[in-house]
Amino acid sequence: MKKRVAILLLTMVVFLSCKNDTAKEEIKPADTGIENFRVTLKIVSTKQDNICLFYTQDGTINFKDEVVWQSVKGNNNEQDVVFDLPKDVYPTQLRIDFGIKSESEEVVLKSIKIEHKTNSKIISGNELGLVFRPDDSKCSFDVATGLLKSNDANSHPSLYPQEVILKPILEALYK
Repeated sequence: MKKRVAILLLTMVVFLSCKNDTAKEEIKPADTGIENFRVTLKIVSTKQDNICLFYTQDGTINFKDEVVWQSVKGNNNEQDVVFDLPKDVYPTQLRIDFGIKSESEEVVLKSIKIEHKTNSKIISGNELGLVFRPDDSKCSFDVATGLLKSNDANSHPSLYPQEVILKPILEALYK
């Protein structure tokens, strides 16, 4: 009987000490999402190539050195191309250039997802044409199908922002 009581007491001491250790652990906040801006393109591109995402932080469309590059594997299936902007960058405008290789072909843009912390915005379908416009000197953009097509072999599709529409979308994500 004394042996059982001793085992019971020992078990309780071990249990209570473990319980106290757990209570002393620091409680970590829940994941708040993506800290920097992330832009994810859902595309179909049959050729391997590179895509770049230009951004500005001054509200203009004077795209210069602020750019993030991603390579794309040729695939007949839909794929995600993810751009993580540098920390503490709050873009006010975005531009997307599809391809740099001369053998680039058509690209189908299904959607653009823009994320910051717990906020996100998905732009797809006809809304793509409201938020972005093609560089007509380089390409055409069929909003109904998402098809981006170069005008000639020496140019590549580019989408510029509709400034007055995109800027408030981006600002709403970091408020």
